Amino acid sequence: GKIEGAPAEKVFYFQAPDNRMRGFRVQKGDLVLVVPTQAAEDGAMMLLDTPLGKQLYVIKILPRYQLLLQTFDQQNASEVVAMSDVRIIGKCVRLEAEL
Repeated sequence: GKIEGAPAEKVFYFQAPDNRMRGFRVQKGDLVLVVPTQAAEDGAMMLLDTPLGKQLYVIKILPRYQLLLQTFDQQNASEVVAMSDVRIIGKCVRLEAEL
């Protein structure tokens, strides 16, 4: 069977390593279901491989092959990077949090 349109053996869970995405309701220790893709999707929460390691970001696509990477812990923070500087691992489609 398929999960969120992808083969079941391809999707995986990523555990949020910190509270950087707390403003988007993802806290440390929460599990995020990731569907592998290499394509950037505007406004989506995505898992990226950056020089800092694997990180969750909400991304906005900008002109000239750039991405706006957004995090939200205490306040909204964003940075502009070239698409060539990051590798997109997948799109986050579901959140499983502890109550």
